[in-house]
Amino acid sequence: NIFHSAENVVIAVEPGGRGDITATHVKWKQQRFLPYVPSPVYHDGMLLMVKDGGIVTSYDAETGEITKKGRLPKTGKYYSSPVVGDGKIYLLSQRGGLSVLSAEPDWQVLHKADFEEEVFATPALVDGRIYLRTEKALYCFGLAE
Repeated sequence: NIFHSAENVVIAVEPGGRGDITATHVKWKQQRFLPYVPSPVYHDGMLLMVKDGGIVTSYDAETGEITKKGRLPKTGKYYSSPVVGDGKIYLLSQRGGLSVLSAEPDWQVLHKADFEEEVFATPALVDGRIYLRTEKALYCFGLAE
């Protein structure tokens, strides 16, 4: 059964290989602190992931070394993927907890909010606005024009 042999892993692969490139083109491999559902986000040489429990880990995308690991103020399960905009990373928990981090390897929590509704959708960043869809509402945040 394919599910019994599956691995939860993130790997960095050097392009240009043919055939089995495991020994020649895999730059690094990480098997710890990986999310169940959310996709990682890449920004300026950093790969950042959030897993259930609000555990956020940032990696040097070139080497795979962990640059910081910590827990968000809004814990719980995470289904939506982190997004980056305006030098910030936005993360939404299933319970509606929003955490805003600085988009840097040694990230810091800049802001937190609670929408008090379930959230499964990844925030959308469009034309300087952030769209957040909760169970009951669609929010749009941006600067007044």
